[in-house]
Amino acid sequence: MVFLSEQLPGTSQVDNDDVTVQNNTISGTTIGIYAIGGAAVSVGGNDNLIITGNTITINTTLATSGIQVGNALNSVISQNAVSVATTAASAPVGISLGIGYVSSLVEKIILPMFQQPQPE
Repeated sequence: MVFLSEQLPGTSQVDNDDVTVQNNTISGTTIGIYAIGGAAVSVGGNDNLIITGNTITINTTLATSGIQVGNALNSVISQNAVSVATTAASAPVGISLGIGYVSSLVEKIILPMFQQPQPE
C-alpha cells in the first residue's frame, strides 16, 4: 500500500505536495494507493499529485479499493492497471475520487477485472 498521510484511511489527512507515485507493483492489500489531503484548497490539499504507470492487483475477502484519492488539486491519475476482486458483500472499487479532487485529470486507465460473488 502506498499511503500519503499521517493518519489512518477514512479520515482527512495532511498536505503532501508534488508527490509522484510511479511504476509500482502493488498487491496483497485492501487499498493499493491512498492519498487524501486535508482540504480541497492548496493550503492543506495534495497539490500536483501524480499517480502513473502503476499495476495494482487486489484479491481479498474485505472491502477493497485500488486507488483512493481526495482533496487533491491539479493532479493526474494516468496509465495505471487496476484489478480488484473481493468476496466481501460490498462492491470492489477500482478508483475512488473523493471530495475535493479539483482541477485534476483521470485518463488511460486499464481495468482488467472487477469481481465479487453473485447473491444466491
